[in-house]
Amino acid sequence: MKGNLKMYNYNKIVYESQDLVRNVDGLTTSDAFEEIIKLLFTKNYCVGDVLLTPDNMKDIFQTKVYNEYKLFNSDTIKLSNYTILELLELFKDVDFTSSDIKGRLFESYLGRVFTSGLGQFFTPRTVVNFISDYIDKINNNNNDIKVLDPACGSGGLLLTIGKKLKNNLDYYGYDINERLVRVSSMNLLLNGIDNYTIKEQSFLDADEAEFYDLILTNPPFGVKEKRKDVLDKFKFGKKKKQLDLEVLFIEKIIQVLKPGGLCGIVLPDGILNNSSRLDIRNYLLSKTNILSCIDLPSNVFKACGTGCESGILFFQKKQPNINKNKNCKLFKVDYIGFETQTKFAKPINKNDLINIINDTHHNFIELTQDDLKYRFDPKFHIQKKYNKNSKLNYLSKYFSVKKNIFKIGSSSNSNMIKYIQYSDINTTFGVIKGYEIYDKSDLPSRAKYIINTGDILVPLLKQSINKIAIVTPEYDGCVCSNGFAVLKPKDNYSTEFLFTLFKEKDIKEQLMNFSSGTIMPSFDMKYFPELKIRNIFKNEMNIRTDKIRKSFGYLAEAKKLIDGVLLQLNG
Repeated sequence: MKGNLKMYNYNKIVYESQDLVRNVDGLTTSDAFEEIIKLLFTKNYCVGDVLLTPDNMKDIFQTKVYNEYKLFNSDTIKLSNYTILELLELFKDVDFTSSDIKGRLFESYLGRVFTSGLGQFFTPRTVVNFISDYIDKINNNNNDIKVLDPACGSGGLLLTIGKKLKNNLDYYGYDINERLVRVSSMNLLLNGIDNYTIKEQSFLDADEAEFYDLILTNPPFGVKEKRKDVLDKFKFGKKKKQLDLEVLFIEKIIQVLKPGGLCGIVLPDGILNNSSRLDIRNYLLSKTNILSCIDLPSNVFKACGTGCESGILFFQKKQPNINKNKNCKLFKVDYIGFETQTKFAKPINKNDLINIINDTHHNFIELTQDDLKYRFDPKFHIQKKYNKNSKLNYLSKYFSVKKNIFKIGSSSNSNMIKYIQYSDINTTFGVIKGYEIYDKSDLPSRAKYIINTGDILVPLLKQSINKIAIVTPEYDGCVCSNGFAVLKPKDNYSTEFLFTLFKEKDIKEQLMNFSSGTIMPSFDMKYFPELKIRNIFKNEMNIRTDKIRKSFGYLAEAKKLIDGVLLQLNG
């Protein structure tokens, strides 16, 4: 088995060793990891006929390993002699002459720590592999390469690109977390890489000019930089009290990339599509050629503790006297090798990222740099291309957008306002199930539109796209949240028919694909005129209308019966 340890055996070693350290020494998660890795490094250090006793291992670590590597939090292995002997027995089939096997074992330990509280510092393995594979695919630099991850975490991106590129690499990294600086250094060392420089420092504080040939990173999302001295160093930070870290990272990355240098970076969707971030996109277009953008599925980082929408952007810094702009490929991805609906991220067989590398993924569009002027996100541009189909009709032929805005000062308004929001919609039946009553003075600022019988409420928030409802007579005159668009059918089209249109999968996909934002992406009303649908004949319209009216009749009858029973019970 030596030199050919299978993955399930790695996992067996990891589970058994961590259980052992917990049960015997009372150490869990990151503390257990620290002590086990001390022993792993010491075992790696011992070659030849060194007698592997607990006392010898402790002595070698304290006098040699600790001083040589300078990666550990103390100079003492805090494990009992019994635990050390049992761990050495578990390690007996590990080939300590193979950096690949040692590295895989280390990553298995890392994975256990990852699922136990350090998830925010990790990028999913399939995403790491894809970024490295794609850079390998587009890299034309045959020289030595200086590669940087400015938010290196466990060092996974640096390690993976090192295994892909045939170039000689010098590795650089930054991280503000002291433990992760040590972890990334350990990871590189155990994989046979010693020409690295990992600094415990914010990348934004580093004083560097154009230096790196390649930058790969997944910077922290949702974190604000508030230090004035740092903000003032950046074009986008000047005169700001705070700014999203990823914006500053982009500006800094462009600063330190050599002309012609490549970058692959994971970014929140807000950078790629929010109108408020048009400035940073224009900056990218002025300084770089956008090579590719990959739209990742929702919740790809759910296992890491965040549900933000995100994508991967690849760009190349422009070179002086070379004016040729390259085309850009934008890919929409549905599957990435693990399920994204739960935090467990169970492996699945479908992985569109592999298909992109193999040139077999077909859900993409190729554009010029000028085509990216307003948005970078693939789902948007792919949807726009689909909607150019001349066989489709504009959905707006069936409805108009109401703008019956509620004004608190109106003399016709009662002091008590019936307010409807997302939680008041029954998603299954498409009806309003209730409202909250507010005094005018306490009404939420979101309260915006007066609604009337026959209106359709269409949610703008992507996550609530199914909360479409018909306004029935008992809710006439209520006020609804600005999270809804209020629509009224045109001409002779019925409310019920219009309701079915917004329940169609194709329309809901358009609403989602035209959405923008990171944490709570929402549909921009300006894209309503661009929604399109197949031709629907009069007969089908009538059938739809009839079915929905019957359904709502049954619902009204059921409500009457229930109200009658409750009246008797409480009478």
